[in-house]
Amino acid sequence: MLSKKIFFLQGIMLISLTSCWFEKSKSSDSGEVASKNQATDVVDTTVRISTTEQFESLIKNNSNPIVVDFEAPWCSSCRELQPLLLEAANKNPEYTFVRINVDDLPNLGKQYGIIGIPTLLFITKGKEIPESRLIGPSPKNSDELLKEIKNAFAKEIGTSNNKEEVS
Repeated sequence: MLSKKIFFLQGIMLISLTSCWFEKSKSSDSGEVASKNQATDVVDTTVRISTTEQFESLIKNNSNPIVVDFEAPWCSSCRELQPLLLEAANKNPEYTFVRINVDDLPNLGKQYGIIGIPTLLFITKGKEIPESRLIGPSPKNSDELLKEIKNAFAKEIGTSNNKEEVS
């Protein structure tokens, strides 16, 4: 009987700890901008999308080119990409960096045909740039990621036919 009580108490403790972690992570994903990322010590200037309406409004009313990261908290590749995106966002305020959790907004993922994560989309003038998606990108650093981003937007503005020309 004593072992059942200990097991029960351990279970409550585990549920309590999990609940605290979930609430902490949930409160940090509230769409806030400019929070501090503990792991990278970089200010998070990305926009976290919490509703489809928020995303549609951002696309319609934003004059900057938009980099959209479809991600999920359980995705290890997404977690590896996050510090590089944060650094790229801090270095390049001319772009708007947006993060969408596909678990929270599955219909938005379906609407854009997201089949794997992380997926980066590039939007300018309210429309996605055709054939520019990066699915599962694995750049070595933020400069390499930024080069890929600039190449994607160069497709739209026609400044480069050769990826190596954009620096």
